[in-house]
Amino acid sequence: MSEYLSNKINLLLTSAGGSTGTYLIRVLKKCLGEQVHIVAVDVNKNVPAKIIADRFYVVPQLSNESEYLSSLQKIVEKEKVTHMIPVTSYDMNFYTVHSCLKGVKRLIVDAETNRVLSNKWECYQFLSSLGIRVPRCYVDETPRERDYPLFLKPYQGSGSKGTQKIVDGEDYAYWKAHSAGSMFMEFLQGDEFTVDCLFDDSGKCEGFFNRKREKTISGGAVVTTAVCDNEILTPVIRTLEKTGKLRGPINFQYKKKASGEPVLFDFNTRLASGGLPLAVECGFNIPMRLVNLLDGGGGSPYLQTSKTDGVTMIRYYEELFIHNES
Repeated sequence: MSEYLSNKINLLLTSAGGSTGTYLIRVLKKCLGEQVHIVAVDVNKNVPAKIIADRFYVVPQLSNESEYLSSLQKIVEKEKVTHMIPVTSYDMNFYTVHSCLKGVKRLIVDAETNRVLSNKWECYQFLSSLGIRVPRCYVDETPRERDYPLFLKPYQGSGSKGTQKIVDGEDYAYWKAHSAGSMFMEFLQGDEFTVDCLFDDSGKCEGFFNRKREKTISGGAVVTTAVCDNEILTPVIRTLEKTGKLRGPINFQYKKKASGEPVLFDFNTRLASGGLPLAVECGFNIPMRLVNLLDGGGGSPYLQTSKTDGVTMIRYYEELFIHNES
């Protein structure tokens, strides 16, 4: 039996058709084998989860709330689902608001915390109030010539969709007239880093893992390298712990100022969509620890060390084939 579980669990993964859902299925099946029965759902039928999950169902769009909930409730009852992991930001926006699927264990932030952290401007205000450095934003002021370049980003959204580098005043004037729902902010120079975290039900951090984003596609890292930077990150994590507001998987991105101070520019209340496998490879098995927490377990916090520095993950495509059923 696994050190994590004493009984078999029936685990639901929502929006499991993407790379994160696919990886979660693979790593949990590898670690738990027959101890876990994975039920995956997605709005698309031609996804890897259809082949590699124990059960797969196509469900309505989240925007169709009544049909989606009705479909999901039937699946939960049929498969006797006991635990669930919402995979995407869209799932988090839905499940933090809707108190549904009672009795199914999950570890997510509350609705108000998710709302604040999912809105870039409100998130920056919240983090700044804690003493955490964030980019300078131009919401009620016009940037000066020396402030360029700037960065345009939607108030809400994930990945790189809707982002734009603003190079001068003419560029600013154009995008200001064509970018409702977005804000202008300081363009940060230097390498991008992602920190993968896991918080328990009391808001205590179970560990965090830092990595440099070497190459990204649609906002998700496809090449990423482990870099231990506990000296500058531990104070940020302790500050976040003190709020008592964070639950479950959290990831944030930052760049460094010349002084070495981290500037947080993105914050997500979910598992990272790109480099999660690197954290697992380096000993911070977030999916397994999450399942353990859902099952009432605990353990010693993970501490990243310089021994993992330089370990690099390269993601690539693999083909799967679905043959016509006769």
